Amino acid sequence: MSNRFGVPADAIETLPDELDNTAQEADAIVPIVRARKWTRLIVITDRASTRRAGFALRRVLGPGVTVIMRAPRLDLYDPARWWRRRADVRTTMYELPKLLAYYSGLRG
Repeated sequence: MSNRFGVPADAIETLPDELDNTAQEADAIVPIVRARKWTRLIVITDRASTRRAGFALRRVLGPGVTVIMRAPRLDLYDPARWWRRRADVRTTMYELPKLLAYYSGLRG
């Protein structure tokens, strides 16, 4: 059986535990990827977090795994015009310090 987007249910993996931050999620994904010998991973997250989450995942998975980040089609955040909507400004101001922290090498 597949979901409403046509993705087979057995092609979708969700993380089993409640995790506190993106670094913990990345760490939780590593053993799954290695156990299943995946070389490509498609991760769905909100549009504002795709860059940071992709950075975190690529850092822990290394060059042997291609990480493809995607956001849901219905996610309204527009990174190219983040200043036009109040919600996008708020999201950007929330996300930017976290992105900078990840780029500087901090975790979680």
